[in-house]
Amino acid sequence: MKKVSKVVLLLAAFMLASSPAFAVDITTNGDLQQWFGYSDNAKFSDQAGLASKSGDFSFYSNPSALTGLGYSSSNYKAIKGKTDKSDTDAEASVWTRYRQWFTATSDDQNVKGVFAVEIGGVKWGYQGDSLGKSKGFGYSGDGVNVETRWLYTDFIVPGIRGHARAGLQTVPLAKDFGQFIWSETAAGLTYFKAMAPVDIGVGWIRGNSATSKNVGFSGGNFNDDAGYLNFGYGQGNNRVAFVLAALRQSGKITDSGAYSFDNNVQYGGVTGKFAAGALSGALTAIYQGGSVDLRTPTPQELKRQATLANATVSWKPSANHTITLAYLFASGDENAADDKIGNYTAVDVDMNHGLVVFEGIATEGYTTDSPYWLDKGLKMPSVRYDYSPSKSLVLSGVYSYITTDKNTQRIGAAAINSALGANGKTYGTEIGNELDLLVKYNIWKGFDALFGLGYLWAGDALDAYTNDGAEKAKNIFKSQLELRYRF
Repeated sequence: MKKVSKVVLLLAAFMLASSPAFAVDITTNGDLQQWFGYSDNAKFSDQAGLASKSGDFSFYSNPSALTGLGYSSSNYKAIKGKTDKSDTDAEASVWTRYRQWFTATSDDQNVKGVFAVEIGGVKWGYQGDSLGKSKGFGYSGDGVNVETRWLYTDFIVPGIRGHARAGLQTVPLAKDFGQFIWSETAAGLTYFKAMAPVDIGVGWIRGNSATSKNVGFSGGNFNDDAGYLNFGYGQGNNRVAFVLAALRQSGKITDSGAYSFDNNVQYGGVTGKFAAGALSGALTAIYQGGSVDLRTPTPQELKRQATLANATVSWKPSANHTITLAYLFASGDENAADDKIGNYTAVDVDMNHGLVVFEGIATEGYTTDSPYWLDKGLKMPSVRYDYSPSKSLVLSGVYSYITTDKNTQRIGAAAINSALGANGKTYGTEIGNELDLLVKYNIWKGFDALFGLGYLWAGDALDAYTNDGAEKAKNIFKSQLELRYRF
């Protein structure tokens, strides 16, 4: 609690420090969420076990004796044994997340400083060692769990105008391509200028630095650096945007620890939105190139070549009814034994869809935040119906048929289950049929409740992630309730 008190005092000092000779307008806003959840297979939704920032790819050279899956990313180990019928693992959990923003704007509107903190999501009753993110909601509530979420300076550039932004910020690709390339925060120096109806953005992002905090700006060869250039035309529901982006991650280690590698990724993408009367829609297409350069023990280059496409069409026949059809495709990798990487990967995203497989109501306790399944890609048609009988109530239903682009498999799995053989076993592509029912109700100004039920009829693709790869995956039920206060 002493740590939190110091933070509060610092914030108070920050808000009182403006000089009469230089007026500063200070504003604050917050977002407090309480999430209640139940699942009859809670281990399948193991606190976002499959993270997009793990950088999925596969190669046959070093199958993991631990999982029998033979992949690089820790995501594969995370899903092992999570789809068994033999272990139901039913559980109810509750999480809390709180975000608070402080913004200081100069009186001439030319400079803005933004600072935001986050607590959570913290699981109720989880004490751990009481130190670090998502801890400290056990007895007495003791825990050091305040996280810096945003911290940047935004200013108008003299002469050329436009906005420059330096510090920890939402990566600007989130505006048009966020859910498919990069939507989370990272430190960087970015620039954006709108010249209606045209806008342009450019930036450099450093997602990670493995060198000492005292080493110079470019010291070492173990940094994650990214750059992007994007153009846009139009605004809102009538807009087209283009992006070129590149990311280099150096000095990475495979999950088995046997290989070190550099990850080089390039993206080229286009997206468009339209609205005409009762119809609206969006289309996104992205090509991913680059390579994974294995350094040790034997140098080898694995070439990247992957694609992603997403299309949505919505029809609003009246003010109360909306029907949305969508299709998402992400290419998968079929052959882990060759020198090609055919699966699409994002940098760090939050894929929100349904309740069971992807992020749902809660941004905790889900299975994956990626628009694909491991290195096997995704094919997902879906239909959504929204009915709003009043301004304060929305009823929704979503059906999704979720499959991978390529068959799931266990390779080099004889050490796990001799019945699978040295070359493992190939499974199907069907993750399952998912049905989600949602109710959103505005209780008071700024205060909403969102309740959902989700059920996944598991398919044969998930059989690969039973404990020994020989069982049938179980169906999964989830329910979630969110109480959210925004001010």
